[in-house]
Amino acid sequence: SRRDMADAAAGNASEHKPCFSFGAIADVQYADIENGTNFEKTAIRRFRQSPVILDKAVQAWNEEQIAFIVQLGDLIDGKSHEAGQSEQDLEKVLGVFAKSKCPDNDIHHLIGNHDLYNFTRSDPRLKALFRKSESGTYYYSFSPAHGWKFIVLDPFDISTIDPAHGSAEDAWELLKKHNQNDVRDDKGDWYKDLEGDAKRWVPPNGALSEQQLRWLEQELARSEDRGERVVLLTHLPLLPTYHGNPALLWNFDEVKRICDKSSSLVLVLSGHDHAGGYVVDQAGVHHVTLPSPLNCKEGDVAFATVDVGPLAFLLRGRGDVPTMELPYRVPREEAVRFRRIRDVPNPYPPAARHDPSDSA
Repeated sequence: SRRDMADAAAGNASEHKPCFSFGAIADVQYADIENGTNFEKTAIRRFRQSPVILDKAVQAWNEEQIAFIVQLGDLIDGKSHEAGQSEQDLEKVLGVFAKSKCPDNDIHHLIGNHDLYNFTRSDPRLKALFRKSESGTYYYSFSPAHGWKFIVLDPFDISTIDPAHGSAEDAWELLKKHNQNDVRDDKGDWYKDLEGDAKRWVPPNGALSEQQLRWLEQELARSEDRGERVVLLTHLPLLPTYHGNPALLWNFDEVKRICDKSSSLVLVLSGHDHAGGYVVDQAGVHHVTLPSPLNCKEGDVAFATVDVGPLAFLLRGRGDVPTMELPYRVPREEAVRFRRIRDVPNPYPPAARHDPSDSA
């Protein structure tokens, strides 16, 4: 009957209607300097185009009335510090974010390696940019809607980048243990004789401390008890998107062991790898790395709106970011089949991979 058809249509509509939506962008890496390249000179970096792309993203998000924005780290480039203009460049991109119409200007800025190239953790500008937990850490969680938890990680809790941070010397020792090359030499070959996941042991990466690992385990356990679904947000990816990808958390294996205990985790969103990437683990958890606006061709963009629906995420990519439908916790073969709506077998073909230096 027509009534049955109408009820069925209404049911289908409710299946796909998002509970809420949020904006996502990674590695804006603005600097008020001329175009440059990555270390191997294989990719052009258009530094001054980044805030233009960010502005287009904010305009799109304002029209869509999203609930909040996640900025996945590296808001300005390390070259801002070299040029002595860190504060001015930061003000420029924050001025773009100020145009956001998110409720309560709800923007979550994640900590990235380039942020730490510009400011120490104790710098008031960094403290004003990044949210902290009640205990003063840069890792925390928030709940945007009933049944959902977002966990923000600090992947540079152990890092060589900020000498004033207590973990710096421990981090250098950790690198020395796993990488015999002279990683203190910026012009040296950090990757010599390193294979596979071992390529992650380089200075632009970092690790979660034991304290943060315990906290993460507790947060996931609480969500398990409450029946919540969880999204992890981190600048550094938690799984390699291809063999030998150096853009990876140092202790990703420890994090994976913790995450594997939880059935609540459904998505990991990250940055750092400028070309972007995607992998789904054996439990059906989606790991999405957003491409950087820094590498966009002239006039192109790279950002996304994520619709959080009852059964799946719809990641609506713009420009270099592919559009993907990501169902919650389904077997690996099913997840791979759903990962992109467009008729393309893989959103990030291995043949199009970049050199390792493009994640720095």
